[in-house]
Amino acid sequence: MPKGMRAIFTQTLTSTNTNIGINNIPQNYTDLYLVMSVRSSSSTGSGSIGAYFSGEGYPALASWITGGGNGTSTFSARNSAYQNFGNVSDTTHSSNTFSSHSIYIPEYTSGKWKQMIIDSVSEGNNSAAQAMMISGLNRTNAPITHIAMDMGGNLFQIGTTLTLYGIAK
Repeated sequence: MPKGMRAIFTQTLTSTNTNIGINNIPQNYTDLYLVMSVRSSSSTGSGSIGAYFSGEGYPALASWITGGGNGTSTFSARNSAYQNFGNVSDTTHSSNTFSSHSIYIPEYTSGKWKQMIIDSVSEGNNSAAQAMMISGLNRTNAPITHIAMDMGGNLFQIGTTLTLYGIAK
C-alpha cells in the first residue's frame, strides 16, 4: 500500500437522521482521520456528538479532557463517559452554518486503548459559537471496525458530511 492519506468513506446526508455510522472500516491502515461538517435539529443550544466504536454501548468506556472558548470566555472539563466529538451548530446558530470536526485516531487496529485528538468548532457568527480541543482515550482493546455517532435524539440535518481517511505510514 502506498504511504499517505486516502479517503475510504464519504457520506453527505440527503435526509435527516438520528444517527450516522461507518461500517466495515478497512484494517490495512495505521491511523484514521475523520472530518465532519455537521448541523443539528436542536433548538436548545449546542449539543454534542456522541460516538461509539465497534459495537460498544452507552456509556462508552472513555476519558476526556476538553479545553475551549467562545470569544468571551474559556472553559475546561474532564469526563469519563460519552465519547464527545465536540459541540454542534444547531438552529440557535446562524442559518445554514455547520460545525467542523476533525478526529485523529492513531493505531486504530491495535489491541490497545485508543487515543484520539479532536478539533471542534461550532460555527454561528454569534455568542453560541465555540472552539474546542479534546484529548480522548477509549478504554477498549478491540480494533475499530465501526464508528456510530448520535446527538442524543437530535437529528443530523441535510448536508451533514463526513469523510473518513485511512493513513498509511
